[in-house]
Amino acid sequence: MKIAFIINPVAGRNRKKDIVPIIKNKFKNIDYKYIITHTKDIDDARLITMKYLKQDYKIIVAIGGDGTVREVASGIKEMNKGILGIIPMGTGNDLARTLNIPLSPDKALDRILDHNIRNINIAKVEQNKFLNVASIGIDAEIVKNTRIFKGLFKGKLAYTLGVLRTLFIFKPKSVTIKYDDIEKNEKVLLVAVANGNYYGGGMMISPNSKIDDNQLDICIIKNISKIKLLFLFPSVYNGKHGKYKKYVKFISANSLKIYSKEKIFLNVDGDILEKKGLIQFDLYNKNIKVIV
Repeated sequence: MKIAFIINPVAGRNRKKDIVPIIKNKFKNIDYKYIITHTKDIDDARLITMKYLKQDYKIIVAIGGDGTVREVASGIKEMNKGILGIIPMGTGNDLARTLNIPLSPDKALDRILDHNIRNINIAKVEQNKFLNVASIGIDAEIVKNTRIFKGLFKGKLAYTLGVLRTLFIFKPKSVTIKYDDIEKNEKVLLVAVANGNYYGGGMMISPNSKIDDNQLDICIIKNISKIKLLFLFPSVYNGKHGKYKKYVKFISANSLKIYSKEKIFLNVDGDILEKKGLIQFDLYNKNIKVIV
């Protein structure tokens, strides 16, 4: 069997330097052909994935965060072959949490060797495919604002400052939401369209999602005061925000359309895009094989 390991050296907490000797040690007595390579730029992981699939590598292992995983998955889908492996070494690692893949690199490598495969859904928003969560609203702006501070501060401090800045300047979004035969005009704090359960580094935004049930699960948080948000926000980490029924709604659908007259930011598995007008979320028509 041929396995390609694709390492994103800038993802997460600078731990990637430790993974190479772990891989070599695991594979020294195993009759697998493997190669280890590093990304250098955005979209490299997708291109490298396609390169090695053309050379008949069967398993492509993404080593990094959710962005790296999404790039590798995109390459696999473009080639229409290959199996995705994940060694979570990013900041969030939310897809790994959904799939119960260990956050320990050593244990995650054991899963690669055990080779248990699960077929999972792929979702898409416009032409952007995602495995985990895409959303509009306050969370997308938190991600955008956190990046302002990442050059100055590391880890949780940058995120905390991003949250505080967003709380100070964020204004609820007036949107039209359409799913099935229902159409509503809403003023929202957040609309999260989930394939998986987690995003944002461990927030269980969609506790009832099943990543292989051919359904999108949508969490809508309506406009609330910032004081009330401070009480609601922590409950998202353990998936208990549904208890605020006046403000939080969960729905399941095959497709969702959001229309906004104003510019809004779209968070697609941690990547931020600027949108205006109609935004459509759907399930992609093919699944992907993942080692869990």
